Amino acid sequence: MVQHNLGIRHFHRHRKPHFKGWKRVLDRGMAKIALLGPMVALPQVFHVWTTRDASNLSPITWFTWLVLAFVWLAYGGLHKERPIVAVNIGWIIINTSIVVGIILYG
Repeated sequence: MVQHNLGIRHFHRHRKPHFKGWKRVLDRGMAKIALLGPMVALPQVFHVWTTRDASNLSPITWFTWLVLAFVWLAYGGLHKERPIVAVNIGWIIINTSIVVGIILYG
């Protein structure tokens, strides 16, 4: 039964992995896939902090990515979506380290 309470809380009709095969595989693997995204940006973090050079990076772009990650984190938290929360915690760590690197070395 779906409850209605002025749209303050979002209710899901199902929380278990989907019954269809490929959707079930995707549901179960999303946490692992979500963590892969921020790991792709690790070479950029490594480059900024080892060379102490962020002159080719745009502060507006990286700061915007950081703000968007906080928005997605809030969305994932409100909807209790662990993969969204996990990936955006990773992006917040990555983007913060790059923004700080840009401030120090840009």
